[in-house]
Amino acid sequence: MRHFRAYLDSRGQILFFSLIFTGIFLALSGGIISYTLINITAESQAVAQAQALALAEAGSDNAIYRLNQNPNYSGETNTALGPGTFTTTVTTINQNTKRITAAGNVTYGRGLTTSRTIQTTASIDITTISFSYGVQAGQGGLTMYNGSRINGNIFSNGTISGGNGTVTGDALVAGGIAPAPDQTWTDHNSDFYLGSDGDLADAAQSFVPSATNTIAKVVVYLKKIGDPNDLTIRIVSDDNDAPSKTVLASGNISASNITGNYAWIEGSLDSNPTLNTGQKYWLILSANVNSNKYYYWGLDTGNGYANNTGMYSDNWGAGNPVWTVAGGDFDFQIYMGATITGLSDITVNGNAKALSMTGCKIFGNAYFQMSSTCEVSGIQYPNTPPPSPQPFPISDTQITAWESAAAAGGTIGAYSLDSGATSTLGPVVVDGDFILNNNSTVKIKGPIWVKGNVTLDNGSKMIVDSSLGNNGTVLIADKPDSTTTTGKIILNNNAIGIGNGQPDSAMLFISTYAGVEDAVLVGNNASSSIVFAPYGTIHVDNNVDLWELTGYQIKLNNNAIVNYRSGLQNTSFSNGPGGSWIYQAGSYAITD
Repeated sequence: MRHFRAYLDSRGQILFFSLIFTGIFLALSGGIISYTLINITAESQAVAQAQALALAEAGSDNAIYRLNQNPNYSGETNTALGPGTFTTTVTTINQNTKRITAAGNVTYGRGLTTSRTIQTTASIDITTISFSYGVQAGQGGLTMYNGSRINGNIFSNGTISGGNGTVTGDALVAGGIAPAPDQTWTDHNSDFYLGSDGDLADAAQSFVPSATNTIAKVVVYLKKIGDPNDLTIRIVSDDNDAPSKTVLASGNISASNITGNYAWIEGSLDSNPTLNTGQKYWLILSANVNSNKYYYWGLDTGNGYANNTGMYSDNWGAGNPVWTVAGGDFDFQIYMGATITGLSDITVNGNAKALSMTGCKIFGNAYFQMSSTCEVSGIQYPNTPPPSPQPFPISDTQITAWESAAAAGGTIGAYSLDSGATSTLGPVVVDGDFILNNNSTVKIKGPIWVKGNVTLDNGSKMIVDSSLGNNGTVLIADKPDSTTTTGKIILNNNAIGIGNGQPDSAMLFISTYAGVEDAVLVGNNASSSIVFAPYGTIHVDNNVDLWELTGYQIKLNNNAIVNYRSGLQNTSFSNGPGGSWIYQAGSYAITD
C-alpha cells in the first residue's frame, strides 16, 4: 500500500511538472509567434514603404511625360499602378519652372496603408548661346560690298575685305591658323574626371612643337556631367618635366559648347605667344570642383604620345604644387599660326585690330602689327599683335543635341507646304527636302532637323511658336553622310524667319553644308534672326535685314544689313515641344 501511494505521488509530480513545462513551452511559443508576426508586419511595412516610394517616383516621372505632351497638365489623383496608386500635383512657379509633388500609396497586411511623398522641380530644357558679334567669320573671312552695313561689332579668323562696306562698331581680324594641328593625340580608352573632387581640380598635358611659331588654337576632347562652369585654359612652360607656374597664355572653354557626349571642343586664348621647337610646354585645364558638376577629359592609358604625359593636381597655383602622373596622355590638338590675314577697303566707325591694314577708313583707333595704309582718325598702335582666333559660339556637339531633340518628336518624309497655307511643326526630323512655297507660313514649336535642302520661297514665313515664350528654336539642314552635296538653305526674296514677338525670341538657321556652293543664300529683301554655317559660305543679297551671321565664310552684297541685337549675348533656345520639361538637378526631396 505504501508503495502504491508512492507510485501515485510520483505520477502526480510528473503530471505537475509536465503541466509547468507545457505552460512554459506555450508561453515561449506564443512569444516567438508574436515576435515573428511583429517582424513579418514590420517587413511587410518596409516593403510597402519601398513600393510607395517607387510609386511616388513613377508619378513624378509620369508628370514630366505629361508636361511634355500638355504644358497645362496639373496632376492626377489615385492612379492605379502595380501594388498601389499615385497622386501628383503640379504647381507653376514661373513660365520655365514647375514644382511636382507626388505621393505613392500602398495597402498591405490586413488593410494597413502606407504612403511616401516626394517633391521635384521641373524646368524647361534650354540651351544658352552667346553671339558676341553682329558678324563672326571663320578662316574663310568676310567680304563686304558697296552699301553693306553691319550695325555692331565683327570678328573674323580670316581676312576682312570689300568695297566700301561699313561697320558701326569694332572690326577685329585674328592672326592666321594652320590648316592642321602641329601636335595632337586622339587615342581614347579611358576618362579623367576633371573637377569631380578636390584632387582633380587641374589636369595638364605636355607637348613639344615641331616648329617655332605662334600658338593659335587649342582643341580638347571633352564631355560634361551636370552643368559645370566654364573651363580655364593655360599654356605654361616646363619645370623639370612638370608644369611650371609661368603662364604664357590663358583663356577659356565655354560650358555651353560641351554636352554629355564626347566631342572636340575649341577654346579661346587671350594671346598667341611664340613657342619654340624642341622645347616642352604644358596645356592645363582647370575646373571648379563639384561632385555633381564636372568634366570628362578623354585619356589614353597606352602612353602612346612619345616622350610626353598627362598629369593632375589639386591646385596648380599653390606655392609648391604637387603634380601626379595621370596614367596616360590626354586627347588634345595644338594649332600654330600660318596664313597672313588683314583688313582692307571698308569703313570702321569704331576701333580696328588686324595683322595688317590697307585702304580702309578707321574713325577709332588702329591696332596693327605689320603695316597700315588706312586713314585713321584716332590713334595708331603699330607693332600690336592681332587678336587671338575665336571659336564659333555653337559646337558640333550642340548641333547633335538639337538633332536628338528633334528626333524625339518623330520622323516624317520630305515636307512641302502649299502656297498660302498655314501649319505648325516641330520637334521633328524631316527625312528629305523642306520647302515652304510662296506666301505659306509655318509655326515652329521645337527643333527641326532636315536631312536634305531647305527652301523658303518668296513671301513664305517661318515663325517661332508663341508657346516657346521668350526662347527661340532652330532649323538644321544636315545630312551627315552627304555634307558636300546636301544641307543647303535658300531664303528666297521676301522670305522671313523670325521669333514670336517676344524680345529675345529668335529663329536660328543652321547649315552643315561643306561643298563649293553657298551653304546659305539669303535673297533680296529676305529677313531672318540668326544664320549659322560653320563649314560653308553665307551669301547675303541686296537689301537683306538680319540679326546675326556666323559662318566659315561670309559675303554681304550691296545694301545688305546686319542689325545686331544686344540680347544675343545671352540667347536661349528650347530643346523640345514648348521646351522639353526635364528634372532640375538636385531638386529631388523626400518630404513624407
